Amino acid sequence: MLGVERWVSAQRSRFVQGETSALLSKVNAGDKIAEDELFRGLHSELRRLAAEYLRGDRRDHTLQPTALVNEAYVKMLGGQRVSW
Repeated sequence: MLGVERWVSAQRSRFVQGETSALLSKVNAGDKIAEDELFRGLHSELRRLAAEYLRGDRRDHTLQPTALVNEAYVKMLGGQRVSW
C-alpha cells in the first residue's frame, strides 16, 4: 500500500508544480472557473502536507489537517481585509 500512497502523493504534487502558474494567469484574466480550481487544488495539497506533518507529531493532539491549514491562512492574512 505504501507504493500506492507515494504515487498518489506524487500525482497531487503535480498540481502545485505544473498547473499553479497556468491557473494564476487565468485567474488574473478573470476566469472564475480557474479561480475555483486553483483554490480547491491548493487547499487539497495543503491539507495533504498538513496531514503528513501531523502524522509525525504526538498522538494525543487534537489539531486536524483542515484546522491547521485554516489557521495558517488566517495568520498569512495578518489581519488584512480581503476583497472577494
